[in-house]
Amino acid sequence: MNPPIILNLMPTLAPLTGLNSQFPEILPLSALFPDPFGTLINAAAVLAAQSTSTSPTPISSASDLSFEEISPPPLPINYDWVALNLELVGVHVLPPSPVPPLPRPLSLLPPIEEARVENQENIPPKFCFPEPCAARHLAHPHQFHAVYTACRTKNRPLCEVSVNNLLSIPTVAYLAETPCAFPSVTPFRVFVPHHIHIKPTVPELAQQLIENTPTACGRAICYAPSPAIPLGFVRYTFTFAIKNLFREAPNEIRELFIGFLVILNIHDFLDGRQVTTYSYLAFSAEGGIYCIDQGYHCEDVVRVAPFLLSHTLTPCIPADPLDHIVIMPSTLPL
Repeated sequence: MNPPIILNLMPTLAPLTGLNSQFPEILPLSALFPDPFGTLINAAAVLAAQSTSTSPTPISSASDLSFEEISPPPLPINYDWVALNLELVGVHVLPPSPVPPLPRPLSLLPPIEEARVENQENIPPKFCFPEPCAARHLAHPHQFHAVYTACRTKNRPLCEVSVNNLLSIPTVAYLAETPCAFPSVTPFRVFVPHHIHIKPTVPELAQQLIENTPTACGRAICYAPSPAIPLGFVRYTFTFAIKNLFREAPNEIRELFIGFLVILNIHDFLDGRQVTTYSYLAFSAEGGIYCIDQGYHCEDVVRVAPFLLSHTLTPCIPADPLDHIVIMPSTLPL
């Protein structure tokens, strides 16, 4: 049997009433189109009402049809049942994630700091001077030996020409702790600082332009004994470090240190006598570094510790140490 064909059901409900009685094999609409949710029109009820009437009455509007009560479909998953069974079987249900607290508002900056932050793109970066070497050393870390040539005197590393160093020369403190049994001429040295700090003459402006205070690291240059200086001498110089510190500095940074008094050289004649050379810093527009208005400071440790006379020559040679010190010309750059 071929399946029945129903075309345009709404306008032809009346003629179908007779067909239902004449052809019982035609199935009702509810059988052909099952409605599990109960939302379609009960067509069988409509056809039965039409079959009892003698003359067909057309349906004028949809309000003449009867509708079944619409009920919401059941949920596909019973979440309450699932949660109950999870607790029975011992499944751990993670608690909801805690809500992070809102960040606290930032505190207001002081007016001076607020102005600096707003104008920080117009502030140039601070100049940073090279860092010096470590200050803690058993011996001086920069030891050189003066080599005399026909043209001038050159400084070479001490390890190239000699196995001795400053450790082989006893200090004044060592001779005071271990007095000798018999007087003998013994060269001895006085403690000399390894670093000197160069401070700006305009500290208020320097805080805005420089990152750190420049520190000069000295060199220890050993001069061999000679007839004029039987014990030889050691010159501690800071001129090389001062030149390296300000060589790359711009002019506005150099101007902060004009007129600062620095130590240029310390001459130790190894018999208790020392001559220290001081000078003021000056700079030229072309980038030259000068030391002007040099001064001298002479000191004799033997006057403080007379027992050191047993280790020195009598009379002391050289007689005038100022004849053998190194002078930096004020007209020539370092």
